[in-house]
Amino acid sequence: MTKAKGQQDDEVSRFEWIVAALGAIGFIFIIGYFGREAARGDAPPPMVTVRVDSITASAGGFTAHFEARNTGGSPASAIQLHAELRDDQRLIEASQVRIDYLAAGSMSRGGFFFSHDPRAATLSARATGFLEP
Repeated sequence: MTKAKGQQDDEVSRFEWIVAALGAIGFIFIIGYFGREAARGDAPPPMVTVRVDSITASAGGFTAHFEARNTGGSPASAIQLHAELRDDQRLIEASQVRIDYLAAGSMSRGGFFFSHDPRAATLSARATGFLEP
């Protein structure tokens, strides 16, 4: 039987079945993912640690290069990092850095700027706060 111009075959092609199956699999995956996240409840909070890797001299002073890691179970945003140079108990200088976002299990690198040499004093660095994204 011949078809009139513009008339389509009612049979679904193999390609359409494959696309429909992939769409269904993707939909089921998304529903499962969000279901699992909802059932999980409250994840452990972010746990941000800061480690100074190296110190370099520059024209304007010194840079203490750091690595910040979030070993907690939740992401964090607007993370405030604080570093201090101390000579015994006396504060010589402080520096602050903000990290916009740190996913759970991830890390970020950066630097604290100082006008005094951090190698000539005691340098400590830590996270002082975050927001939940």
